[in-house]
Amino acid sequence: MKKAWILALVLGVTSGVALAADVMSVNVVGFTKVNVVGNGTFTLLATPFDAIDTADDNLLGVFGTNSLIRNTRATGADQVWLYDSSIPMWNVYWQQPDGLFYDGYTLAPSNAPVGPGVGIIIQSPSVSSDHEIAFMGQVVTVSTQKIDIVSQWNVIGYPFSSAVDIQDTGFAASGATPSGRPTGADQLWFLKADGTFKSYYLNTTGKWNDGDDLTEATNVVVPLGQGFMYQAIAGFQWAETNKYLNNL
Repeated sequence: MKKAWILALVLGVTSGVALAADVMSVNVVGFTKVNVVGNGTFTLLATPFDAIDTADDNLLGVFGTNSLIRNTRATGADQVWLYDSSIPMWNVYWQQPDGLFYDGYTLAPSNAPVGPGVGIIIQSPSVSSDHEIAFMGQVVTVSTQKIDIVSQWNVIGYPFSSAVDIQDTGFAASGATPSGRPTGADQLWFLKADGTFKSYYLNTTGKWNDGDDLTEATNVVVPLGQGFMYQAIAGFQWAETNKYLNNL
């Protein structure tokens, strides 16, 4: 079991995550609920849908005005953390009662872009209960999604509107670094409800292995709406193909 030192490295805190399993779709419109853990906990998510209007691929388009806890003070609201791997640094936003998002550093209104494949961390207020938010939008219907992975840390999500087994992802075929030992390979890090991380590393077989017992991972599924951290030895472009496109 990996301790929560990774998130502490980035945010300086411990964390937890919980997700709802149910998802509904009508034609190409999708909807799912996710649970944000209360009492100042961090929840690692990723939006699985495109915005209905492409102009709404942003914080307001993803969360609307009735989803997150709002407050005039950032510490009293759900704070949304987005990781900019190009710098690298975290940007934090919160929503005020006027419905606008505000930058946690400049305190000015800011509607940052967010889309499928972007990892999102939500920190609940220190005094709050677990609460649900909803992701809604268009089911992703493109045939291929490409995401630039940088060396070291990336906060991402599966860029399609479905769950996926980690063995069915396109990381290995896209140029991820394999190794017979975890520290020499690219690794996936999943945040657990108890605030610890579970890791998997890309073996030279092309399969993801358990970071603890080093055996090949089986039945490890990324649920719809869950984000994860990707630690890369070297940068590459992650390409994923749409596995459900012919069934829409």
